[in-house]
Amino acid sequence: RAFRDTLQAADHQLTRLLHGLDMAQHFGHVAALPRLKLRGLMAIPEPTPDTALRRSRFALLRKLLGQLNASGHQLDTLSMGMSDDLEDAIAEGATVVRVGTAIFGKREAINH
Repeated sequence: RAFRDTLQAADHQLTRLLHGLDMAQHFGHVAALPRLKLRGLMAIPEPTPDTALRRSRFALLRKLLGQLNASGHQLDTLSMGMSDDLEDAIAEGATVVRVGTAIFGKREAINH
C-alpha cells in the first residue's frame, strides 16, 4: 500500500510538472546553480500498448521542452522512449532513446 501511495504521489507531481505548472520557475532556480548545465528533459511514461496514449505522453514532453526554450532556456535534449516504444518517441522528437532491452534482452523479474 505504501508503495502504491508513493507512486500515486509521484504521478500527481509528474502530471503537474508536465502541464508546465511552475516548471519554468524550477528550471530557472536549477539553471542558476554554478557548474551545472541543464540540457533537457527525460521521461519514462507508463508502459501501454495504446499507441495514441504513448504518442500523447511524448508529445506533451516535447511541448514542454518548447515552452521552456521559448521562456529563455536553451535545452537541446529530449530523452524519452525505450526499446518497446522508441519509434513513437522518435516520431515525437526524442533526441535520446534507451535501448538496453533490444541489445541485452529482457531482465528477469526479482521476487522479494
